[in-house]
Order: sequence, then structure tokens, then C-alpha cells
Amino acid sequence: MLYPVVLSGGVGTRLWPISRNNLPKQFVKIFNNKSMFQKTMERISDKDKFHPPYILTNIGQRYLTEAQLNDHSIEKARIFLEPQQKGTAPAIMLAALDIAARDPEGVMLVLSTDNEIKNLRAFQSILLSAGQVAKDNKRFLLFSSKPTYPETGYGYILAGKIINKGAEGVKAYEIQHFKEKPSALEVEACIKAGYQWNSGIFVFPVKMFIEDMKKFAPQIYKQCSLAYVNAETMKAKSHEWIFVDQKAFAECPEDSIDCALMEKTEKSSVIKMSIGWYDVGSWKTIYEIANKDQDGNVLKGNVISINSRNSYVMSSDESRVLTTIGVNDLTIIQTSDATLILPRSKSQDVRKVTALLKEKKQDYFLCDSRTYRSWGFYDIIKHDTKMVLKKLILYSKTSKTSIGNKKAKHFIVNKGKVKVVWEAQKVILRKNESVFIPPHVDYTVTNLSKFESHLIKMEAKASKFEKV
Repeated sequence: MLYPVVLSGGVGTRLWPISRNNLPKQFVKIFNNKSMFQKTMERISDKDKFHPPYILTNIGQRYLTEAQLNDHSIEKARIFLEPQQKGTAPAIMLAALDIAARDPEGVMLVLSTDNEIKNLRAFQSILLSAGQVAKDNKRFLLFSSKPTYPETGYGYILAGKIINKGAEGVKAYEIQHFKEKPSALEVEACIKAGYQWNSGIFVFPVKMFIEDMKKFAPQIYKQCSLAYVNAETMKAKSHEWIFVDQKAFAECPEDSIDCALMEKTEKSSVIKMSIGWYDVGSWKTIYEIANKDQDGNVLKGNVISINSRNSYVMSSDESRVLTTIGVNDLTIIQTSDATLILPRSKSQDVRKVTALLKEKKQDYFLCDSRTYRSWGFYDIIKHDTKMVLKKLILYSKTSKTSIGNKKAKHFIVNKGKVKVVWEAQKVILRKNESVFIPPHVDYTVTNLSKFESHLIKMEAKASKFEKV
């Protein structure tokens, strides 16, 4: 059995405006009403093949992670909450320390949550065979996939001679060279020379990983060990939360697992896969993966296309229609607050937009209208210079407390039954009933229902970044 370690702390700026800071790409339900995070968890859900998962994410994604795990009834996950992003090497190090404490002879499987894999059965078969190869031969195994089109946003690996032949025909090769995100001209040369896409998937013995990290990345090992030893664990209903020590982790160097270890160790090998693997990091990749109509278009949402060809057109706002006439080779994305239009070949440039939004102090366009909390979540329905209107969804038997409330608020119940308490006041509200909360008082809203309760909240607007 393998110990799956799922890396899920990224942001995904190249998939803006669907991917936002508080709803990054791995949590967006792009494929068949499932997020890439949920699809990743499904790939390792077989309890006969995989131990309960380890999940590495940042503390800001805590409640979003929990909501998506609960949505698919995934249990017994150990979730490490990083206080800041430090790259893949420290994240994997934290999980390795925890696994080694439980099973020093364990074998780790490291996965990202921004991948699409078409042939799941073949993938799982390769993984299980690779686990035995890694253990028997004491190797770090990387996995590559044959390119189906030139892509400058991926890393590439050149394989050498065969090291061994494992069970079910799995072959491990020497790694001759890494090439990270080559230029358009370099990509063509790489593909002709036999390079393959680097999938960012790894299998290796946990003991060997820790030993080599001590050797090649001693500061990462040291600070992660301190951050792990001083971490606090909180048990939830179905999962365990590990709050990584902030002080020790802040002093940890930032680095990727490729640069920190895989490009330095002599123990790394590569296994070639034919499983329909894609790194979903750009709109171009999503177009390549998706099923096209007879005109080569991918149309999502309330879209009308007339004489348009080879384009990806998506609208996530059901209240608006998106139309195209006679356009070719474009990506067009419409949300409730942003529209993106660009040639499909320029997908890597989307990150320039997010950089400009930061520069122009328009960071609110980098955040999604939905934000998750421990009690549920809220959607911003409307905001202008004078007021903000939000829809709150409270999970069953949960409470939302506000301290230091500066603005007067109105709550209207759309569904369910809630109790609202402030100062010496207490009211029970049902559907179509409302309450006014004066300013400068603390208050608590509690869902008394067995199911979700829905409320509308209206208040004067203090700033673009005011929290619920």
C-alpha cells in the first residue's frame, strides 16, 4: 500500500478569472461538476491500495478543503495547514516526517491536484508496481507522459537507459536531463529529441527521502522538523488538522522538490506513462482536454456561437448571455465580475493580468464572490460604494459570531430556522422573517435546522475587503 501525499496549496493565476485567491483552480468544478481536488482524491480512494491521504494546503484554504472532502465523504485525511507557501519540497518534507513516525518502511506517492488523467485504471496499476520497484531498488521514481502537443508551460524529462523491468512491464529509466518550461523553439527541439512531459508525480521510500533531504537540503529538513515537532493537531469529525508551527516554518527556505532534491540525487529514475495525463495550468490545456463540437469549439454555460471556430467560450454567470460571431482560435471567459478574451496561443500570459490587478490596487477582482468559513459560506450578491448584499449558507447546528460589529445589519431568512442573539435580545426567525442588528454590538446567528439555513444579509459598506 502507498501513502498518498496530495499537494493542494497553489493559486493558479493562469486560469483567472475562474481561479481566484480564495477559490483556486484545484477547487473549481471544471470537469463534470467535480473539482480537480475531488478527482484527485477519487484516484486514491481504494482502501485496499492506498492509506488514508495526507493533504498539504495553506491555512487560508482550510474550510474550502473541508467542504470538498465532506462533499465526497472522504474520511481520515491528515491535513497539514501551512502558514505560508514555501514550495513543494517543504510540503513533502512535512508529510514524510509524519509518515516515517508511523511507518519508517513506508512508500510515499506524491500527487498534485491540478492534473487530469484519462486512463485511471492504467494509472493505478502503474503506481502499485512502481511502489514495489521504488522499494526494492531504493529509487526516487518520477513519471513522464508523451507530449501530444507543444506546451511551454510544462517541465520536460529526457530518459536514458533502462535500469530495471518491474512487475506488469513497468520500466524505470535513468534521467539524462531536466528542462523546465522551455521556450516555443526549445519545445520543438525537446520533443524531437525524445523529451517527455514531467508529470510532477513521485513514488519513493520515505526513509530514503528524509536521508537525502538531510544531505541536499539540510535547512529545509531542519526547519520542517522543528515546524512538525511544534505543530498542533486538532481532531475533527472525519479528519485531523495539523497546524504547522508558524515561527519555524517562516525560516524554512522556499524550493521545489525538483530543484531541492531530484536534480541533485543520483537515485532518481523516470517511468514513462501512457495514461492521458495533463497538467491543467492554462486555458489552452483545458481546451486540449475538452470534447469539441463540429466547429472545434468548446462552449460552456449560457453561450451562443455563430460561425466561430476552434475557440473555448465559457460563461459562469447564468444571468448573462455570451455571444460570439465569426471569431477563431480565441479563449473567452465571462464571470459575474470579469471578462477575459485572448488568443488560445497566449494562455501563459494571463498571469500578467493578475499582476496588473495587484499593481492597480484592484485585488478584489482576484477573489471569488464565494468565501468559506467554519460555519458555512457566503456569496457576494451585490456590492457598490454604499452597501454590500450577501447570501449566507449556515451548515446544520452551526453558529456564526461577529465581534466588534461596526455597521448596522439586516438579516432575512430564505430557508430554515435560525436564532439571532445580541446584547440582551434573542429572536427565532423562519422563512421570510427578518431582524435588524444595530451597530457596535456583538451578535451570534445559530442554525437550528437539521439542514442548511439560507439568509440574506445587507449592510452599509465599510471597505472592499470587509469580512463577513
